[in-house]
Amino acid sequence: MTNLCNSLKLLLDKLCFVGHIGAMKIDFKTIVQNNDPLDLAEFLAQKVDLSKIKIKKALENGCCTVQVRGRGKMRKVRKATYKLYPTDGVMFHYDSELKENPELLDQCHPIYEEKNWGVWYKPSGVLSEGNRYGDHLSIMRKLEKSKKEVFLIHRLDREVSGLLLFAYNKFMARFFSEKWREREVGKYYQAIVLGRLPESDSWQTIEKELDGRACTTSYRLIQAFDDYSHVEVKLETGRYHQIRRHFEAIDHPVIGDPRYGKGNKNDKGMMLCHFKQELPTPQKRMITVELPVELRIF
Repeated sequence: MTNLCNSLKLLLDKLCFVGHIGAMKIDFKTIVQNNDPLDLAEFLAQKVDLSKIKIKKALENGCCTVQVRGRGKMRKVRKATYKLYPTDGVMFHYDSELKENPELLDQCHPIYEEKNWGVWYKPSGVLSEGNRYGDHLSIMRKLEKSKKEVFLIHRLDREVSGLLLFAYNKFMARFFSEKWREREVGKYYQAIVLGRLPESDSWQTIEKELDGRACTTSYRLIQAFDDYSHVEVKLETGRYHQIRRHFEAIDHPVIGDPRYGKGNKNDKGMMLCHFKQELPTPQKRMITVELPVELRIF
């Protein structure tokens, strides 16, 4: 077992990247050995080039996961005094460029809420949930601090503003997740796209495979200008970056999209907002939740 652990440690340590020029980014993976400190903060202080103060802050921010005795799922650990055991797997991620932004998180608030679920507003710049460098900048973590249970039903990209659906117990999480998969939830966006789209009063469709899977985006023109168009978009399917990739495919990329399109970049952020949801409920009601006009980006 010791030889196996040593071999795995050597293999995982090769995956470790630590940058020391200007900004520091750490992606550290290893397996606890018999002679390692078993206090988590002490263990990390021996392995990475960070002060204990920064390590403890990073742990609070949710950047460390542990796999107990090398079995089962990795789980997030925030406690600096967490007790490790030999053969535990440890992953630690740190990015010195991540900035606290409490003003943005303070803007997150419920638009519609019932006892067991709610639809919240997420501004552009806030993560839906954490990434490997932590979850302290995410709306999910904000809710976890005030709710006994919370389940995120879908995601919005960091650059996208708008509505996020949360369940506050497992029953509602299963219910909404099922309705989401079965496409029984109406998902509407507004976007500003590059170029002038043809005038039309009817809904148009973009049908183009993404990642080898069929998918459809519907849109209607709200107003056309010389250099850009304001559109309402309905997601018929839910592929990765579907709206952004589909509008790039028809040569009308979303304005401000940092990844897709040419000639559409700006310094004001991405012009895409999830402004309306039509939601079925267990009581057989349909509830429409719309973002107030003042929170939309156009």
